[in-house]
Amino acid sequence: MVFVGQMHNVEQTKAEILREFRQDSRIRWADIGVDVKDATVTLTGTVASTSQVLAALEAVHRAESLVYIVNRLSVSPDARPNDKEIAGAVRSALERDEAVPARSIQVAVSNGWVALCGRVDRQPEREQAERIARRAGGVRGVYNNIAVSPLEVGVENIHDADCSLPRGRLYG
Repeated sequence: MVFVGQMHNVEQTKAEILREFRQDSRIRWADIGVDVKDATVTLTGTVASTSQVLAALEAVHRAESLVYIVNRLSVSPDARPNDKEIAGAVRSALERDEAVPARSIQVAVSNGWVALCGRVDRQPEREQAERIARRAGGVRGVYNNIAVSPLEVGVENIHDADCSLPRGRLYG
C-alpha cells in the first residue's frame, strides 16, 4: 500500500483516475480495473509491461484524491505491443506535448526500435521528443535523427568582431 492524500467520494475518485489513465499514452486503460473502497484504490488486470504498471501508478498519484493504493496488476509475458501500436503511441504523445513541434517529426518503428526524423528549431525540443519516445510502452530503444535548424542569419544577428591578425609570424 502507498499513502497518497485525502479521500474524496468514490465516484469522483474513480473518475479522476480514469481521466488520468486516458490522458497517458503509455497506459492501455481498458486493461486496468479500478476499484475504490473506503480509503483504498485497488488496481487489477494484466498489462503488457512493467512500464505500464509504473505509468498506471503515476497516473493514480496524479489524481490526488485517495489515501492508499493496492497494486494487483500483472504483466503478461507475451502482450508486447506491435510496431504499429508503438508508432501510434509515440505519435500521439508527441502531439500532446506543447514543447515539441510534432508536425515536423516523423516516427518509424521496427522491432520495437523507434527512429525519430525531422527538424526542430531548438535542442531542448529534440531532447524532449526523444524522452517522449522512450517512455512509450514496448520501446526497446530510440534513434534520434532529428536535426536542429541553424539560426537564420539576419542583420540583427551580426555583431562587430575584432578580426585583426595576431602579431608575429604568419604561416600559410
